[in-house]
Amino acid sequence: MTKLPRRLLNEACIDDNPNALPIVSAKDSVAGMTTVATAVVIDGDAAYFNEAATHGRSPIEQGIEWVNSPDELADPRRVYVVWLFIKPDRATRQYVYHGAVAVDMLIDEQAKKGYKRLGHHAKQLGRALQGEIDLQILDAAAKERLKEVLNEHPDALANSRAELKLALGLAS
Repeated sequence: MTKLPRRLLNEACIDDNPNALPIVSAKDSVAGMTTVATAVVIDGDAAYFNEAATHGRSPIEQGIEWVNSPDELADPRRVYVVWLFIKPDRATRQYVYHGAVAVDMLIDEQAKKGYKRLGHHAKQLGRALQGEIDLQILDAAAKERLKEVLNEHPDALANSRAELKLALGLAS
């Protein structure tokens, strides 16, 4: 039985290292830069990035029994989740908030119960991944909290599309 070499030389590869995968794109591309799907949770005066929210595992959601109707909640408070898709812009090679779509859920912390439309959350996350901007559900205070959080990365906000800035009430 013939033993195969561990690495086969690929003469057709145009890279400097013929055994490396040719995964690096042209200079003007966004090769090596990553995309991120994440969320901003807005709970009253508190707002923060929380990647676990994309899986329904934010600290607010943990330990909550989800009910089928908001009528089953005695004393709920509204918590907003803004799905964000952060990606590099091909022209500028800078990160931008490409998609931002807001949803809400009701949490009754005392009873450890909550209500959210899971299918709606998933659909809105998909819309954010497609680059849509929809923050209509947010009240003025929630938009202010969102602006503060997004300004933690001012370059990404500055480089984002005018549509997002308009939705946040910023001059574009």
